[in-house]
Amino acid sequence: MRMPVHGVIQIGPLQPGQLGPFPVHADQPDVTLRGVVRRLDESVVLVSLFLLNGQAEPETLRDQAWLFQPEISVESDHAPIFLCRTPDLPSAQGEGDDHAMMMLYRDRCEFAVGHNVGVHAEVDPHTPRRAFRLVTRFIPGHEVAQQSPRTPEDDPALVALCLDMRELADTPREALGARLRALPDAYYKWIRRERARLSDPAARLESHSREADRALSAWEVALGRIRDGITLLATDENAAEAFRFANRAMWRQRVQAKLSERRRRGDPANLDAVDVPENRRWRTFQLAFILLNLDSATSLHHPHRSDPSRAIADLLWFPTGGGKTEAYLGLAAYVM
Repeated sequence: MRMPVHGVIQIGPLQPGQLGPFPVHADQPDVTLRGVVRRLDESVVLVSLFLLNGQAEPETLRDQAWLFQPEISVESDHAPIFLCRTPDLPSAQGEGDDHAMMMLYRDRCEFAVGHNVGVHAEVDPHTPRRAFRLVTRFIPGHEVAQQSPRTPEDDPALVALCLDMRELADTPREALGARLRALPDAYYKWIRRERARLSDPAARLESHSREADRALSAWEVALGRIRDGITLLATDENAAEAFRFANRAMWRQRVQAKLSERRRRGDPANLDAVDVPENRRWRTFQLAFILLNLDSATSLHHPHRSDPSRAIADLLWFPTGGGKTEAYLGLAAYVM
């Protein structure tokens, strides 16, 4: 078994032109690091680095001349000298999604691009658009942060919102509006906060004003649809009864699923033990999805389902296991 070989190369001030070749280690002088330096402006240079294996391959035991999972690491005395690469904006004629993604991920920085290899950046915690160390990764990896829906504990504006399926299943029509109104009210406040960020330099939205306006307009349309759904429930007894039926169906399947889960684990449990509020609550986005679709799901001639220029197809975008299926089932139960 061959032991790992490590080499450290110190490079002085960068000047445009060729770098190297620098032997990586005294034991392998034909393995070299080369590079090219290009000046982009007075304070920024673009550096390309290449690890070259110039060893002659023997007739036998050829793998002795091979490099296995090599790694390049570059840093500068722990100073955050590596800059976030700003990708070119798509053309004005490009797809709208391209522009929207550029806005959403404007602070997800790319500091380096690997050739047949991944690159991991150690970002300065105080300046997230700068990094102090870049390391190639033979197998690229990325940590995806856990995502959870907003709750009344996260937002005091949601405290008055009823998320309990059983309670909603027993709520008379005239009281449904009061139990649901906190949802669009909290959404409205959130939209106002986001709109205020347009003038905040820290948000870095100056070059994304068109996409930001489009997003705000889409949110305001969704807000109006949620409010229309609540108005329908408060004024149409058939809609209110269908909504109560959907909540009753989802409440019962939820607690039955919890009961089956406990019994599979061998835990002693009965229905009363699992029929508790924390086991029968809607997630906030699920209830919002149902409410914003109620009006168009009820009226066959609603413009959001029949007008070619205004018809909407809603897609729930949430991680696996987050509750998308339950939201679809709740709306399906209402329609049934």
